[in-house]
Amino acid sequence: MHSLYPACILIGSLVLSAGSLIAQQTPPREAKATAKVTLYVSGVECPSCVYAVTYSIGQLKGIGEVTAGQIVENYVNVQYDPKEVTVGKIAQAVLTAPALHGTPYQPALKLQIPAYAQPENRARVDALWKRWKGVVEPDLIDKQTGEFVLYFSTRLTSENNSVHSTWTLEELKQAIAAPAPQGLGLALNLMEEKDPE
Repeated sequence: MHSLYPACILIGSLVLSAGSLIAQQTPPREAKATAKVTLYVSGVECPSCVYAVTYSIGQLKGIGEVTAGQIVENYVNVQYDPKEVTVGKIAQAVLTAPALHGTPYQPALKLQIPAYAQPENRARVDALWKRWKGVVEPDLIDKQTGEFVLYFSTRLTSENNSVHSTWTLEELKQAIAAPAPQGLGLALNLMEEKDPE
């Protein structure tokens, strides 16, 4: 593990521009990356942190291109093959990346459920979050627009480790957007960032 840190410093210095972090990209791999997700990552303080996170994700089977950037906050765009790897497993890779400043990196999804403002929908969505307690923790940002930040739990135990690994974005989409009885039948918008140029 210690041999990773000199490489972190070298790679980290390559992604600095005028004193601010702009982007880091891993080379595309041969995975059949048919899906893409944006994870927002807190705890990233320097280019070496960016390297630690992208390297950890890039080691997973089924990962294509990984692009990290910073506009207002740090994020990582991951192209992946959902048949090979889940979003939960990608989040777990972020959570277990070497925390270079002592605080674990915290991955999150940002999403919007516009109909959340209606009280009957609010109760249904709030009940849904209980299904994934200990895996994801929702933070309601705006009740009127139904904007949430869905944090992946940092409390990794042997019990929820496997749950993180099996949690899928498709499961979330089905639970919210699929018509009843499979889901709630509500519109769902997942926030995404464009890759830096």
